[in-house]
Amino acid sequence: ACQDRRNLKLIGEVGIMKYAILLLGDEDLAVVKECHKVLITLATFDEGVLILYSDQGVKLLREVMATNDTIRYRVFDVIIDSILTTDQALEFAVTVGFFSNILEDLESSDVLLQLTALENVSRLSDSQVAFTNLRNLGIFKGIAHWLVGQSPNSSYTLPSVIKLFAKLLQKHNINVKQLCTDCPEFTSTACRMIDCTDISIKFACVDVITLLNARLDGKEFILDKNYFLSSITSISELAVRGTDDIKDRALVALAHIFSTPDVYLPNYETRCEIWFTKCSQD
Repeated sequence: ACQDRRNLKLIGEVGIMKYAILLLGDEDLAVVKECHKVLITLATFDEGVLILYSDQGVKLLREVMATNDTIRYRVFDVIIDSILTTDQALEFAVTVGFFSNILEDLESSDVLLQLTALENVSRLSDSQVAFTNLRNLGIFKGIAHWLVGQSPNSSYTLPSVIKLFAKLLQKHNINVKQLCTDCPEFTSTACRMIDCTDISIKFACVDVITLLNARLDGKEFILDKNYFLSSITSISELAVRGTDDIKDRALVALAHIFSTPDVYLPNYETRCEIWFTKCSQD
């Protein structure tokens, strides 16, 4: 019903929005899903965003959030999806404090809450405006410190952190030098962790190497890094002896590593010869 603009005022007046928000706490997940759908459809209209983030809407959302962590994250899902629907929702979410609330669990000692918060940061970064907000707040720089063990849960969060930065490279085409200046541990950690036993980390690290070498600025940045030479050896080993799923990834990575850049890079041919010799010896 809320897909019709004429019904927006009715939704606010007769309490449909109220019940949709309150039922986010329902035990029946099918009910929760439908309520989520109603609220996000509401947010597709300018008038609907005003209703959702009205004083009444914010009060109800906060009341439901206070129930428990599970329901709090259902509310966060609504807020995040509304942000991904319209930039206007992001403005409201920042103003009323929801945006900062979503980020608070990055500092939690509970690893499950930290992982969920990381996933929410990843989802928020799908919005260019939200991504810019996150970067300006220093969120990515803070998360990068987890790569060097500056979080008690680093061993658990490492795969998600590497995947997040890989996504930022791919989706936002951000400048590699800028990323690595803000997060200097990113590329070295990705190269080093290719040899770890955790398959999800291994996948993410190989994908990072692929993304870096698929771009001119990535090739240029990583060209003379000693840790990169070691990672090539590891990737070559995976391409020969890895399981089929990791072997395919490793072969794609090697193809990008040895592809000739369109623009001349000093020492590229020399480094390629060193890399190829190293791979052949091993």
